[in-house]
Amino acid sequence: MTLADTDSRAGTLSVINPYDLSEIDTVPAATRDDAERAMETTFGLFRDRGAWLPAERRLAVLEGAAILVATQAGLLADTIVREGGKPRSDSAAEVAAAGDALKAAAAVLRTDAGQAVPMGLSGETADRLAFTRYEPAGVVLVIPSFCEPLGG
Repeated sequence: MTLADTDSRAGTLSVINPYDLSEIDTVPAATRDDAERAMETTFGLFRDRGAWLPAERRLAVLEGAAILVATQAGLLADTIVREGGKPRSDSAAEVAAAGDALKAAAAVLRTDAGQAVPMGLSGETADRLAFTRYEPAGVVLVIPSFCEPLGG
């Protein structure tokens, strides 16, 4: 689902600077139906394992997002200041934390594919091999608070 898929009847919302009450920008408004449709679409894609991105592509997405956050850190922090009235130093810390979270998620993909489960501890498990494998657990909808738009 893209912004173009939102219900045009919902219109737009103005993003207001809380300090001087100037309009920073406008964004498409979304309805409850838009959110429901987005979740249904996402859950449908999740159920189709053949549509899942391979690990190498997920890694590229996470690393690319971390690079974008790093290269646009100043712009992101300034936007947080303008939209939320948050001090610049706190905004910069929030942006840095978001970049770190993306790097940490990429590191997990690189280093943690699961674990071996001890076997051969009884006659029934002799000559057997078992392991765990991590997979996505489901769909998550996040609506961040205005005061923590990246760290929410």
